[in-house]
Amino acid sequence: ESQASRFVQTDSIVEKPQPATPLIIVLVESFESWTITPETTPNLCKFIDETSSILYANLMHPQVRHGVSGDGQMIVNTGLLPITDGAACFRFPSNVYPALSHLYQNPGLIAASSLSFWNQKFMSKSYGIKQNYVVETIDDKITFEKYRSLKKEHDFLMVLTMGTHAPFDNSPEYTYPMVEGMPTKIYDYLNSVKYMDKQLTMLLEDIKNDPAIQSSTVVITADHSGLGLSLRTEFEEFDKERQLPFEEINGCIPFLVYSPLIKEKTIISDPICQMDIYPTLLHLLGCESYYWKGLGVDLMVHKSWKNRPIPLTEAQLLSDKIIRSNYFEGIKK
Repeated sequence: ESQASRFVQTDSIVEKPQPATPLIIVLVESFESWTITPETTPNLCKFIDETSSILYANLMHPQVRHGVSGDGQMIVNTGLLPITDGAACFRFPSNVYPALSHLYQNPGLIAASSLSFWNQKFMSKSYGIKQNYVVETIDDKITFEKYRSLKKEHDFLMVLTMGTHAPFDNSPEYTYPMVEGMPTKIYDYLNSVKYMDKQLTMLLEDIKNDPAIQSSTVVITADHSGLGLSLRTEFEEFDKERQLPFEEINGCIPFLVYSPLIKEKTIISDPICQMDIYPTLLHLLGCESYYWKGLGVDLMVHKSWKNRPIPLTEAQLLSDKIIRSNYFEGIKK
């Protein structure tokens, strides 16, 4: 645990930093970055092509474990990694956790279907989220409509989608073109991603047209990957055989950040890690003085991922010790 002090500011006199912008985080269920093509995600592709104030990476390795979506939310919001066995959201829901959401005055969360998934009700409390909203459906259209109705009420808003959840048969319409011989589950997955992209335009249009959202930092990423290795391998062979437009079917997730504070478009094509999201956002928000720095690297620093201060395996073990010992209870509340 002494290693953790390298990433912690323990001076209790230091005041909590004030974020430079509001923050919106969209965690898209099971969203793999190879699906981002003009055919499958035309709106997102157009946004990436035409928008200058963004950071975009398509080779982010998910680091979730047994807690899956709960782990994904924890990694993004706290910069911690999952415990080695079990799920932190069930085993340690009452811990003191540092979190991006703690930096804001009025953080809110939108969850599809239920707060019982991954013990969300109790984890929201630990993350200091003051208001949970439940959309009584997994339809992404309703989820993003809920975002639009709440976007001016919260300075921090996390949106958890569910429409692309396995078995990928939840989209109310089918618009992805079927290719003869394509595995049915892959077709359903691509169709659900395409439907999600259509609904995501509510947010993408706001970035272009709504001054309040234009002045916010907006994150679009995934909680985790969506397909098993065997299905990805099967489809990669089909993809190459039919010369489909997909790049390597590798299970990586996308990481896209829009911010008015990003002065030059930054595209990262190297492999990076999910734990890098948290320190990158601390940087963009001007909150580097926050007492917990995270275990990843700041992606706004050129090639920072080539020289990590702590190896990935050590980061996993250190985070496990931090969570099990409720380390932050003795640091700061």
